[in-house]
Amino acid sequence: MEDHYETLPATRETHYETLPVPRVTDDHIYLDLMNNGKPKRPISLKSIENTAVKDIQYKDKKTQSSVTTQALETVILPSSKASNGKTKINKRVLIGICVVVVCLVVGTTVGIFVSSSGSSQTDDQEGNNVPAVTISKSAYTVKPGGSVTLNCIVSSTTNIENVYWQRTVNNDVTVIQTNKFKYSGSTPSIPSLTINNAGLRDAGKYQCFAENEAGTEQSGFTIVTVGNVPAVTISKSAYTVKPGGSVTLNCIASSSSNIEKVYWKRTVNNEVSVIQTNAVKYSGRTPSFPSLTINNAGLRDAGQYQCFAENAAGTGQSAFTIVTIDSVPTVTVLKSDYTVKAASSVTLNCIVSSSTNISNVFWKRTIDNDVTLIQTNKFKYSGSTPSFPSLTINNAGLRDAGQYQCFAENEAGTGQSVFTTLTVDKPCGLLKDGWKNFHGHYYIFITTVKTWKDAEEDCRYFSARLTEVQTRDEGQWLKNQARQKGGDWWLGASDEATEGQWRWTSGNTLEQHTNWAPKKPDNNYGQDCLQMLASANYLWNDQTCTNKINYICEKSSC
Repeated sequence: MEDHYETLPATRETHYETLPVPRVTDDHIYLDLMNNGKPKRPISLKSIENTAVKDIQYKDKKTQSSVTTQALETVILPSSKASNGKTKINKRVLIGICVVVVCLVVGTTVGIFVSSSGSSQTDDQEGNNVPAVTISKSAYTVKPGGSVTLNCIVSSTTNIENVYWQRTVNNDVTVIQTNKFKYSGSTPSIPSLTINNAGLRDAGKYQCFAENEAGTEQSGFTIVTVGNVPAVTISKSAYTVKPGGSVTLNCIASSSSNIEKVYWKRTVNNEVSVIQTNAVKYSGRTPSFPSLTINNAGLRDAGQYQCFAENAAGTGQSAFTIVTIDSVPTVTVLKSDYTVKAASSVTLNCIVSSSTNISNVFWKRTIDNDVTLIQTNKFKYSGSTPSFPSLTINNAGLRDAGQYQCFAENEAGTGQSVFTTLTVDKPCGLLKDGWKNFHGHYYIFITTVKTWKDAEEDCRYFSARLTEVQTRDEGQWLKNQARQKGGDWWLGASDEATEGQWRWTSGNTLEQHTNWAPKKPDNNYGQDCLQMLASANYLWNDQTCTNKINYICEKSSC
């Protein structure tokens, strides 16, 4: 469309001539000053806006310098970039060229000149503008199946006759056909375009167009990306690193659009912290390398970690991965010393704590700097396992005395306890006189027959008493010993005080263990004392206390 010039009224010493329309390119606006093939020699160029007259700062096209005296062919006028990146004159300009004394005044340009490659807002012959068409955002992202509105703003001095949109994909241009299901808007009253149920085919570059009687104008491009938030995954659910070491937590972030940001969070006891940028401590966490590397790992680095990635659609996050700072197990013993009676059992307690799985537990015994690795077996030793690290020693003997240490192994190495000392009591000196040891109690089988009361008195002479049977194991052991010797044997219980209420000489009842023969006790008159009856396979029988038979004495220590 041609640019229209109006002539100003004549003033003193002023004549008029018509100058060419300024030439507009992508970068500059040029004014040609040739007159009949000869350059002009201007003194000044001026602009008038709202009756204000201002000098125009221009440059010679050839020399790129600001001059006012030499003859010029073409000058460069001041310009700026429009929002769509195209060149425009800053103002409506009244251009005056003064040669020597005579001042040439050119009519005012109505409108703004822009480069031919850009959008233009020019006047028609009646001075009407084509619409001004702008978009508010250069890019949009929408999830598949979602909706998005591409904002378009249209301004015009006359009625807008039509609005439409075009989509460009690989230089293939499609005019958007609106319908109430897929597309809405794109009208003079609502020029913005709403895309419903977005799919991959809706991705591309969009332009808004508006028409009035002066012509058609278009916006710049806005880009629509159809995609979800990033898919963020981790390759391992747990990592273990030694103190001072490094570990890389692998993260994979995939997205149909550009990933703008990657970051990590750590959770410890429900407290969440964002991993801060620190080139020495952490590296990675970028769109190109989303994995996180932890350097010089310490106990504070332990916790649950999550990887996050952002794109225009939003933020995606991974599942948790657990970081454990591995150190050797902590091994403790509960007591510094133990004492056990000969032939008895004892358990040396050991507690193992570790941030990772315990792979092995073992014990060592030291006697006079001679170290022995304890070999566990079901008879002599038990325990000493990851699930039960304590050591049980059965049938303790003098050779078991010494200093013991508990050891535990994991991936980081071996931890060990301090020493615990085991002392084994020497057997009673009386054992060589016929006393036998069973589970820390001492027994003597006397074959000199006596009444129940006389037998009890004799036992007291040895600081003992007639045997009190408390467990099935003890009862079985006594039966075996009595069977080897033969005969009937007094035990230390009676119901002489209250008929039918049997008690041991210690005052304890027989509730813990009994081993009566069938239909015994029968509580016949005078049968108030307890015996092991040989004829009943050494089961228990109530017998008259004045009978004279063998007896068994028992004591708990030497």
